Amino acid sequence: MMITRETKTDTKVLLAAAVVFLFTILLFYPSISPAESEGGHEHVNHMGLFLGNSHHDGETGFSVGLDYEYRVSDLFGFGALLEYAGGDFDSWVFGAPLYIHPYKGLRFLAAPGFEDEESETKFLVRAGVAYQIAFGGRWVISPEYNVDFIEGGEKIQVYGVSIGLGF
Repeated sequence: MMITRETKTDTKVLLAAAVVFLFTILLFYPSISPAESEGGHEHVNHMGLFLGNSHHDGETGFSVGLDYEYRVSDLFGFGALLEYAGGDFDSWVFGAPLYIHPYKGLRFLAAPGFEDEESETKFLVRAGVAYQIAFGGRWVISPEYNVDFIEGGEKIQVYGVSIGLGF
């Protein structure tokens, strides 16, 4: 099967629909309730929607992403992230982050992954920091700052706000 721009667009539309569907289920599913874990943090699972901006050498683009974290302890979690950068970028980032929670709402991440732009896929490592502010029992809002170190020496700054749901 030949991958064309139309195929990529169809994939993006389907992915966006899947994200909206998943968040709708998480938002309205009545049996999901906060549960205290053995480690002391309130929720073992966290899913977040990121809205922000990507910037590199004068190029900018609106970024939207989805991340998932499974907390294995008070200190560590791991998960997955998916992000699209539009504007000057038109690229997708896929990653497998390791999260570190050293103090209260402070969260660091290190994520190996890939950037898929046009017909080129490059390895990357994302390093980031966020501060999670809890509200309403299950909800978290987090200002975030990340840097993508992309194969070939390119560094892209990604910053914005994430709103998440613990379950």
